[in-house]
Amino acid sequence: MHLSRFIEPVVDALWPQVCLGCRQPSPPGGTPLCPACRRRLRDLSALTYCPRCGRSASPLATDRTGCPGCRRERFWNHRGLVRVGPYEPPLRDWLLAIKYGRDPRALQQLAELLAERLAAAPWFDRVDLLVPVPRHWLRRLERRQDHARVLAGHVARRVGRPLACGVLRRCRYTPSLVRAAQTRRQRFELVRDSFAVRRPGRIAGRTICLIDNVIVSGATLHEAARTLRRSGARRIYAAVVCRQSAPGDWTPDVEVLLQAPHAADPPHTEK
Repeated sequence: MHLSRFIEPVVDALWPQVCLGCRQPSPPGGTPLCPACRRRLRDLSALTYCPRCGRSASPLATDRTGCPGCRRERFWNHRGLVRVGPYEPPLRDWLLAIKYGRDPRALQQLAELLAERLAAAPWFDRVDLLVPVPRHWLRRLERRQDHARVLAGHVARRVGRPLACGVLRRCRYTPSLVRAAQTRRQRFELVRDSFAVRRPGRIAGRTICLIDNVIVSGATLHEAARTLRRSGARRIYAAVVCRQSAPGDWTPDVEVLLQAPHAADPPHTEK
């Protein structure tokens, strides 16, 4: 007899559950999302994005070489990328809930969605190791948790790939890029040489997929991939929950697109 049958009603009574998206009360024993937020999440995750840099992109402007944005940007040094969706509610709300520790269910739910995307990628069979983009130990003290590492652990268990925690480490503390850097150039300068590799033999000749929460400018992902390449990694891919729009990006009218009868599945083609 499963104890959860008795424990869950007690937990629901003492701590009423709310929707992870809109924060409205949800029925006892229900799913983490209300029906409306579940539909919105499904449609958001079906919006077209660039399979190289992860930014939202018109399907007419995207092909196996990327999108107009990343064709002009030479710093995208991984071979392919998957994402769950754009940095819009409810995904944005979930990431904030994780960041401030408001609801542990959010991390598990995002891991499930990211694992589905990663397992469906055409290059997934080549991946040998999953490597989370690490936080500096001082940053972990601030937030009490290395969210990318925990997320990567959940994803690794779901997709059946080894998790290489500690191989990539943050060797230099950097301030928050959102607050300290106003331009893309400043962001890249702030994270330069901020990573190091322990036990290079663990990654030499291997195909690695980096796991992270969100891409803003691409600076952190670029530096992590550069460090792994210098230590002998053969190929590098990436899987992230969200990509945030940057100035100059093509920005879809999300509300209009979500009203379409059927949103096209995002392309997952390799560079």
